[in-house]
Amino acid sequence: MIEKASTNEGTTVIVDSTAATEVAAVGIWYTFGSRDEIEEMQGSTHFIEHMLFKGTSRRSPFQIAQEIDRLGGQINAATERECVYFFSSVPAESFETAGEILIDLINNASFKIEDFYRERVVIENELVAAEDDPEEHAGEIFYKRLWGKHPLARPIGGSIPILKNIKHEDIINIYSNQYKSSPPLITVAGDLSVDRVLKTFSGVFHQPSDQIHRITPNKPFIGAPYYTISAHQNIQIFCTFNNYPKISRQEYYALLIANTALGDSMSSRLFQALRENLGLCYNIYSMPSFFSDLTDWTIYASTTNASITKFIYALSKELHTIFEFGLSNVEIMNAKSHLIGSMKFDSIDVEHRMHRIARQWMSDSIPISMIQSQIYLNSMSNESINALIKRFMSDGAILYGVGPARAESSFCKAARSFFTC
Repeated sequence: MIEKASTNEGTTVIVDSTAATEVAAVGIWYTFGSRDEIEEMQGSTHFIEHMLFKGTSRRSPFQIAQEIDRLGGQINAATERECVYFFSSVPAESFETAGEILIDLINNASFKIEDFYRERVVIENELVAAEDDPEEHAGEIFYKRLWGKHPLARPIGGSIPILKNIKHEDIINIYSNQYKSSPPLITVAGDLSVDRVLKTFSGVFHQPSDQIHRITPNKPFIGAPYYTISAHQNIQIFCTFNNYPKISRQEYYALLIANTALGDSMSSRLFQALRENLGLCYNIYSMPSFFSDLTDWTIYASTTNASITKFIYALSKELHTIFEFGLSNVEIMNAKSHLIGSMKFDSIDVEHRMHRIARQWMSDSIPISMIQSQIYLNSMSNESINALIKRFMSDGAILYGVGPARAESSFCKAARSFFTC
């Protein structure tokens, strides 16, 4: 059962209550992220996320870790392009303790100068490690191609030159302005009542947070192959379709089904055709990205210089076939069955349930149960699913490659045919 309430400070509290577990997960969500930073403060949201675990006026970093470990629980945080959140999973009887620790992290962070310099080095190491990951490094380059100078294009962690220019007082000022206000959302999953959650979180934060005002990026230029040379030997390929404005709830479920059939399972069209049947790549999948004002649908693959030409031709063939004829009834039926089966596995994971209701709320939707989600999935007609695919693909694709210099010519030559066949 999903219950919703509000604290006196204006925080929305949503509880997905299930008696079939002895653990609980809680998340505190702020609806700002790397997209909402000013240019000279890129990476500051992620930086503050790190700093909040460096101790408070009441607890050292070791005491934070020790208290959670003593409970047998976990505590973590994440920064995304449109949100930052802090969460913990613990035995249900320890929920209040976990909640109090999260509140302490957010309200009473110490921000010692020595921790600031030490953690900046940690984040620099994190950014360098990301550059060594071919997929992650290529993904950041691709976002710059997709969104240009819009804030959505920025790396979530910022860049090392900008981080070196961010001062200790800058971080404290941003923290004081953004985190001292009441978080917009708290989500909880487990054998807990909404009254118990309200008792833990009422009266502990201050005034409501300010509304975020965002500028929607312009539609990216479609067509023409793009390629960036990198030190990695494999070619990372991105093929993206964009949709404006953001999609509705019904369209969301239609896209989940389409994505599962296209490239999100081992039996999907692209995995079977390009990897299993033709052996043209090791890795290929598709995924939608949901933002507050748009949705993009991206295919990612990694292949070699020897296979790049055949790979692009084969990808083009599959996508044109889907655009012209749609997914088959069997593919759609199997995708629905896969999604519903996955939901049943996810239903026993309280952390997943906690995240799920937060994502629904942030997409301006009323959170619904997994059973209701299954009803939505089953209600999607084959015609509506294929119509959504056609809508995404009708404006054309962006094809982008990142890889060694020797592959650039082959990629661009094959990619030009991708836009004409």
